[in-house]
Amino acid sequence: MLYSITESLMRAFTLPLLLGLALAGTHAHAQSYNQISFNVETAKTIANDELTATLTKSADNANAKTLANTLNTTANKALAIAQKYPNVKVTTGRHHTYPRYDNKGKINGFTGSSSVNIQSQNFEEASELIAELQGFMTLSSLDFGVSEATQKAVENELKAQTIQKFTDEAKTISTAFGASDYRIVKVNLNNAGGRFSVSPMMYAAAAAPESSVSAQSYEGGESRLNYEAQGVIELVK
Repeated sequence: MLYSITESLMRAFTLPLLLGLALAGTHAHAQSYNQISFNVETAKTIANDELTATLTKSADNANAKTLANTLNTTANKALAIAQKYPNVKVTTGRHHTYPRYDNKGKINGFTGSSSVNIQSQNFEEASELIAELQGFMTLSSLDFGVSEATQKAVENELKAQTIQKFTDEAKTISTAFGASDYRIVKVNLNNAGGRFSVSPMMYAAAAAPESSVSAQSYEGGESRLNYEAQGVIELVK
């Protein structure tokens, strides 16, 4: 008797539960069926407004202390010269010293390098400083890009344009499918291009230090920023 009552109760609870799950699945399928995913993108090409460069001094010496003094003196000299260029940011870069070995594995001297990093939006001043430093250092890298402030401003501009473009596209899609309206299910906004892509530029190749180096005229080139919106809308019939 107890078994029959328990079995009846289980059936009473199980049937409504199964029906509920079936209806929920049907409802979810219907929602999914009326959902459409798409993406839109905006882009803008802008002039590179920031220069970054690295100049390096390499040296060898039989004495590690003498080598260190040479490298430190060079770096300090570069920083002192940079004081004449207020619109150029100069910082101390990497400093390396390591031993040299002969064929028998014994230390026979030391090799080292010291560098300074340059960053500026004033290409003319940066060019003059680089030329002066090349009198006793080597230009090891030179790149152009977009400053953080400019990148942020352009990104905000593209973000607004992308959102508007997504909204317009959603309206077009819903109308084309005969829907009276739409609802946004989700939207992901992101800088599709990541960091700015620097266009190729012309500049003098890294050269050995000379007593006098002429200032180079720099052309920064351009960069392109992409902004993207990926989303899902639900059609309202």
